[in-house]
Amino acid sequence: MNNIDWKQPHQLGPRNDIHDVEGILTGHAQSQSPHSGASLFVFPEGSIGAVDVRGGAPGSRETEALAPGHVTERLDGLFLSGGSAHGLAAGSMLTQYLLNQDIGIKLRPHVPPVPIVAGAVIYDLTPEHLGHDLKQIYEGLAQEACGKLGTNKAQHRDGAGAGARDALGKGGLANASYRLDDIHVGVLVVANPVGQVGAQGPVSLGSTKLRDLNLSTTNAGANTSIGVVATNLKLTRLQLKRVAMMAHDGLARAIRPVHTPHDGDLLFAVSTNQLGHDLPEALASMLVGNMAADAVESALLSLG
Repeated sequence: MNNIDWKQPHQLGPRNDIHDVEGILTGHAQSQSPHSGASLFVFPEGSIGAVDVRGGAPGSRETEALAPGHVTERLDGLFLSGGSAHGLAAGSMLTQYLLNQDIGIKLRPHVPPVPIVAGAVIYDLTPEHLGHDLKQIYEGLAQEACGKLGTNKAQHRDGAGAGARDALGKGGLANASYRLDDIHVGVLVVANPVGQVGAQGPVSLGSTKLRDLNLSTTNAGANTSIGVVATNLKLTRLQLKRVAMMAHDGLARAIRPVHTPHDGDLLFAVSTNQLGHDLPEALASMLVGNMAADAVESALLSLG
């Protein structure tokens, strides 16, 4: 068990990205025509995950399997992708990659394991997507990203951030991390909101650009901000659900408006379960959730 001085303030992590949580592998791939991409995450054995969905138009895979009380708490991998529902094809490639590594839950002897893979997509479809085999595009991007697992920190237009834009054309992919004693919390967020990243003060829906859309006649569902919050602190799935909920506060601090009917805002929370502790259950999730919200905010504001 680790004695953690939880009363001290948390500080920026050494690399200020999700890789400050040891053992997490990420890989990113993107295309120029169409402008889109995929980001993959592979977690060490023993990792568990949860999710919290706040937006009105989410696109996701296996989020129900991450709810407390299901057969297994393990989480082997995650994907974030462009392409809206078409981008969910990236999850199949990550599943195959993990299967090839003999990673997954083994329910019966002498049968293949079942990798537990969840994911989410943003809506970044443009006229450039017309005429393409979209399933093939996102399978290909995921395959390329698998080959890059374990590479360096991604930049704003890498991976799933390639086609992401906010109302003013900012947005994209961003990292941040914080540490408190031996606790590390890292985040990777893809910002593609109908609102503005970094907006200060009141935001009028009529006076802002908001992607030059007429919000009174435009169909909802064409935007989203998604991301992954990770920690090394040992937590239960129920605690991680609370962490994901608190992490959404970082979205609310940095994006205006947020969690709208146009957005599918969704955050995963993952623990690698590497750091034991003797903290009370509520305090542990509160500490990590507070650090996660600050890290999400910090990551998003770096896009401005």
